[in-house]
Amino acid sequence: RIPADPATADWASRLPMDGRDMALEYCQSCHIITVTVTQDRSREAWLGTMTNPSHVGIRLSQQEREALANYLVLNAGIPIEQVPEDLRAGGASY
Repeated sequence: RIPADPATADWASRLPMDGRDMALEYCQSCHIITVTVTQDRSREAWLGTMTNPSHVGIRLSQQEREALANYLVLNAGIPIEQVPEDLRAGGASY
């Protein structure tokens, strides 16, 4: 539904999360985001990861999982050298 006054609408609360928001919310909740964004993987590989036992507890609908996988195919695979050093430290915490 379009709000009565679109100019003053709180769009962040009205629109669904996008792939970036989901990656930050769900991937980063267990490990640093670098673990995710440095991996260059196919859509099928990302979807496969999301069905692994360590990831099935993440509460995403199939449509959200597909949106996240599509986002990661397009935006992940960043070479580690291009990630700021402060974001490289650590690793998976699960």
